[in-house]
Amino acid sequence: MRATSLATRASWAAFASAGLAAATAAAASSVFADALVLRATDRRLEAAAGELVHEVDAAPPESLAALVAEEQEEANVSGVRLALYGSDGVVTGDRNVPAVTACTSMAGHRVCSVAGRRGTAVASLPHATPVALLVLAAAAAATFAGAVAWLLARVLSRRAVAPLLRLRERIAGLPLVPAVDLGADDGVLEVDELRATIRLALARMQDSVERSSRFAANAAHELRTPLTTLRAELELLAEKPDAGADAAITTALRKVNQLQTLTERLLVLATPEENTESFELVSLRDVVDDVLADLPEADRARVEANGDEDAFVRGDAAALRSVVTNGLSNALKLASRVDVELSRDGDTAVLAIDDDGPGVSEEHRARMFEPFARIPGNRAPGHGLGLALVAHVARWHAGEARLLASRRHPQGARLEVRFPVSSSG
Repeated sequence: MRATSLATRASWAAFASAGLAAATAAAASSVFADALVLRATDRRLEAAAGELVHEVDAAPPESLAALVAEEQEEANVSGVRLALYGSDGVVTGDRNVPAVTACTSMAGHRVCSVAGRRGTAVASLPHATPVALLVLAAAAAATFAGAVAWLLARVLSRRAVAPLLRLRERIAGLPLVPAVDLGADDGVLEVDELRATIRLALARMQDSVERSSRFAANAAHELRTPLTTLRAELELLAEKPDAGADAAITTALRKVNQLQTLTERLLVLATPEENTESFELVSLRDVVDDVLADLPEADRARVEANGDEDAFVRGDAAALRSVVTNGLSNALKLASRVDVELSRDGDTAVLAIDDDGPGVSEEHRARMFEPFARIPGNRAPGHGLGLALVAHVARWHAGEARLLASRRHPQGARLEVRFPVSSSG
């Protein structure tokens, strides 16, 4: 079902209401006008019949026919037909004029009578209630009134819903922050009540988000300390040669490293995107070079760094480093060749990581930035948090991350992360 705005709904409601009211008023006015016309017609007919009966009462009996004929000739000017019904039942004049005792409508005519001493004079005049005219008048009035009402309602309803539109714009641009500013009340009861309800809902949601973030951060911190200690102990044991224990220690160290990586990622993901206290001016070129320098030799041999352009952004250096680290780690799991490039697109820094792996189909690309998401059929090791972390850090730094088809290899994926360049860089 197609959605329509409140202003449009109000306009159509005004159109329907005004049209109905106008049609009703037009019909009532037409009926009232017809009643007035009918009353005037009755007076004319009664006057004509009264004049005839007065003449008849004063004239001799032998002159009745001539008298009626004379009166009819005078009445022809106004279209009135006359007849005289004598007390003996003899009809003089127009025999098509029916005998009535009071004004009435018959066969498209209005007929009135006046009784005298020598008979009853009856006068008739064509008259029909203009039903078609009534309908036309009502339709015309309804259309005109509806159109005027629609135009007025369109203007007025837009003004009436303006507080709602302002509230919507404020909500649309709000981040999830503790201090939610929805603006001052507008003095419109319904809008102010809605604003209060939204404030309450946002406050509850923010509280839930903060509690979840605190829980994740606390859990990660609690894991970090024993894992660091355990790793140090295992590294000490690995320095002491023991053929029987070497394999077990190596496996344990690998598992501890995996858990420590997971913990670090959870800590980054638990960081609120509104927290900018740790931001400083960071060189993305330095970040990329540092990450490449720390890669194991076998992995470094598979990575090609392209270009030497630099870009400065305001951000958290450790978090930005995790973007490069996780982006490379994700690509190296599935590809034999990886290209890293840092460039600028106007006021935007673009970090691109291309690989020659199997790539990601278009329908799965957006979902890959969700925590624990995996490509169907992908058996590569990992927790499914790398790209989620990249997207989180990008949003945290007012940027964006997206997956595309590789631009440097016939197949493969391209991770593109964009950050706004600092004006002080």
